[in-house]
Amino acid sequence: MEESIKQDIKDLGSHQQGFRKWSYPSGESVKVNFDGAYDGRHFQSASRIVARTNEVTVLLSCSEIHQEVASTFAAEALACRKAVQIGIKMQWLEIVIEDILATESLKKKEEVYLVKSVPRYADRV
Repeated sequence: MEESIKQDIKDLGSHQQGFRKWSYPSGESVKVNFDGAYDGRHFQSASRIVARTNEVTVLLSCSEIHQEVASTFAAEALACRKAVQIGIKMQWLEIVIEDILATESLKKKEEVYLVKSVPRYADRV
């Protein structure tokens, strides 16, 4: 199962049709993008974090598998928490934390926000 979640994270880049284009952070800011993927059948999620400078230099990239996750909302919350923790630990002075889909979903109190794509684990069901 872990391998399929890791592959889903790698595949995220190929499902960019409905996503807003990435924009540079301003000035000396560091932009920390995050995303969470959720597997409800196994109550697992994966978080992906990427931090970049305004020159698009990747400062940090990581992913993490989480067990016993209750919902899509919880998966995104775990990814967001990890992004904030990384920003604090790295002591970056100005951080922009961003996940467009999660932000919109949280505002609407929605649990699902697939955009023109279905995760591979859903296809296998």
